Amino acid sequence: MKILIIGNGGTGKSTLAHKMGEELGIPVTYLDLIMWDKDWNRLSEKEFKKSLATITPAKDWIIEGWGYHSTLFERIEKADVIIYLQFPLAFCLKSVLERNKKYNNKKNPFDPFEDDRLSNHSLFEEAIHTMHNEYEPELRKWLGQWEYSLKKFFIFKSRAELEKGYAAMIGEIKGVAQR
Repeated sequence: MKILIIGNGGTGKSTLAHKMGEELGIPVTYLDLIMWDKDWNRLSEKEFKKSLATITPAKDWIIEGWGYHSTLFERIEKADVIIYLQFPLAFCLKSVLERNKKYNNKKNPFDPFEDDRLSNHSLFEEAIHTMHNEYEPELRKWLGQWEYSLKKFFIFKSRAELEKGYAAMIGEIKGVAQR
């Protein structure tokens, strides 16, 4: 089973992937751990693609995160299940600020940054705005191309909606895995 979890920063992709990985017994890849080093340096797109190419051929995986936008369509193609956390912009901005305060000068298990997140917070805000205004509209067009495929789609528009629909989603995913 190949599961892709996508959404803007602060939507809870990593937390969801971790929970699903434990529940379904599927290895999880957190793209921020591949894409960035602890000093805020981004891996080259070429190296990122090479890393991704070692993961996507596996029989089972959960990949969470956006990574390089240029690689997203390929991940959609390879996934059996796509979970899109389409949360409001204001929620994402607030959530990332809260996370940056919580993990300022501390290790977050889902990304490599260990130093002063708050001094770099504007980078997070800029990325969230770019995702919301540029990348997410394109993503929605891409997802429309797969509407009539055998892929299973789940789109959640709030954390409350995700929490309410989580058990049913897991049941459906287990059903897809048994096919």
